[in-house]
Amino acid sequence: MEAILENIFEKNFENFIVNIDLDRNFSKNEKKFLEILYFNFDSDSLYLFFDTENLKKALNYKDDSQIPVFFEKLMSKKIRYTISENDDILYSGFFSIINSYFHGNNKTGISVSQELKMSFRENNFFSCYNFEKYIFMEEPASLKLYEYINSTAPRDFLSLSLTELKDILGLKDAYVRFFDFEKYILKKIIKDINLFSDIKIEYQRHKSSNTLINFFFTKNENSIYNTSYNLAKKIMKSLKNKIDDPKFITSLISGYIIKKGYDYVCVNASFADTVKDDGNFDYLLKKALMYDSAEFEKNKRENFVLFFEKYELYKNSLVLYNDLYKYLNKILYVTPLLEELYSLDIVTAIRNLRDNEIFEYKNSDLKIIIRYYLNKKSLVQLFFKEKLISSSV
Repeated sequence: MEAILENIFEKNFENFIVNIDLDRNFSKNEKKFLEILYFNFDSDSLYLFFDTENLKKALNYKDDSQIPVFFEKLMSKKIRYTISENDDILYSGFFSIINSYFHGNNKTGISVSQELKMSFRENNFFSCYNFEKYIFMEEPASLKLYEYINSTAPRDFLSLSLTELKDILGLKDAYVRFFDFEKYILKKIIKDINLFSDIKIEYQRHKSSNTLINFFFTKNENSIYNTSYNLAKKIMKSLKNKIDDPKFITSLISGYIIKKGYDYVCVNASFADTVKDDGNFDYLLKKALMYDSAEFEKNKRENFVLFFEKYELYKNSLVLYNDLYKYLNKILYVTPLLEELYSLDIVTAIRNLRDNEIFEYKNSDLKIIIRYYLNKKSLVQLFFKEKLISSSV
């Protein structure tokens, strides 16, 4: 089966019309899992294994019985595709992200579809399609509009009535007023697509009709995906002699740049490059990126232990500040030196963080790191000296 798929799809489809769409949107938890899958992917393994307790924690589940229900729902969702030339359909089909799963003895194993594995290799139909959109786009409706635009390609202009647009997005009876629809749906969708896809969209309401919306498309050279991929190739130049699977590692590095930032990847790639490996540098680099090995080793030398970590999409830095200090107010018992975080200079610095800015502070008992992003999830980490954690438990 794998050989048949590869023989058909291991070719260039740039001159054909390709349509890909979901039969149903991924839920918030399913997108979380896709993110976990993306950053743990191994194209050579038949099964990927996860610690069930960690998986339950990531998906906010309390009971083991929720895991089978989750995977059954995920496996029921299909990605459909057609490849056409001159109005003739050459190939059509569908696949699920995963083929099978099992769990027991606190381990959960999944078998990933061959189509997804092919997407991480070069020069085939599936590698031409950016599956990262499913993970990083925040709004479920963004993919619906993106897929609809792709299905009508090639064109650089599209006019839709408000009713037609709502039907496409699955919001037929929602948001009666255009003002509300534009504020809570349309602007967020446009932002999503412009950030994470190969299309840049602008729109305007038709001058002679309030119910018509004109969309204008151009090739998006400045999407986060394109930018991160170019940065990933820059990092790869210094590592290429050690890498066994350049396509997959470049894609992986690109994903980590989107999620955690360029500096994070550079530091951990440099760390991996200095570690004596057993010939499997790909695994070493993957592990360093996954666990922030550079920071872990630094904290180990300083006897700091991670106490609190949170990934969250914040509307602005003030919301981040309020969320963080609500938590800090609950743990002031750990050490009196937490009071230093309430100084005017530190409070002002956190409240005024700008996009892609990093805040760090350290004293003899604690360390705090904030990586703030405006258009993606920010990271907040709080570390304490190991002796404080053991004494406070």
